[in-house]
Amino acid sequence: EELINGYSRQQDYTRKTQELAHQRKAFEQQQAELAQRDAIYSQLLPKMEAQLQGELANEPDWDTLYNDDPVGYVREKQLWDQKKEKLQAVTAEQQRLQQETMQSQQEQIRQMVEYGNQKLLEIIPEWQNPEVATQEKVAISEYAVNVLGYTPEEIQQVYDYRALLGLRNAWLNSKTQQAVKKKPT
Repeated sequence: EELINGYSRQQDYTRKTQELAHQRKAFEQQQAELAQRDAIYSQLLPKMEAQLQGELANEPDWDTLYNDDPVGYVREKQLWDQKKEKLQAVTAEQQRLQQETMQSQQEQIRQMVEYGNQKLLEIIPEWQNPEVATQEKVAISEYAVNVLGYTPEEIQQVYDYRALLGLRNAWLNSKTQQAVKKKPT
């Protein structure tokens, strides 16, 4: 009885795992399709904007048109206003897409920084003490600016923990070399 129950559980587990893998594959495929559509959409918006701006470049003489053909004036004015509304909608949509892209990039940077901070604490356990971490980071920044020639802005933009590890190793090596040079013979 125990053997049959174990075998049934194993079959059930295998079936559920396969279903989950199939669902994940379908979800990833949908995400890829949406990303492709978004890319096409973001490429077509500037073209549409350029076309609308080209159509709106030559504004008719409204007074002359009104005096010559009042019915044509109303029709042209409606078409003109529709084109202007479309242009505004396209511009607003482009701004929305840019904002979404910026938010996505900021989220990626935030995740990368969070991951980097975790890795730094694993690699450099001394930095679990905030005072030690702050002192070393300030010293590394000063070393990078004064010795290596980085600008303070460049140092502030270091998000990758590996770059910080490289700068820290260079700083530690420099400290070691200075200590060896000061040693009396």
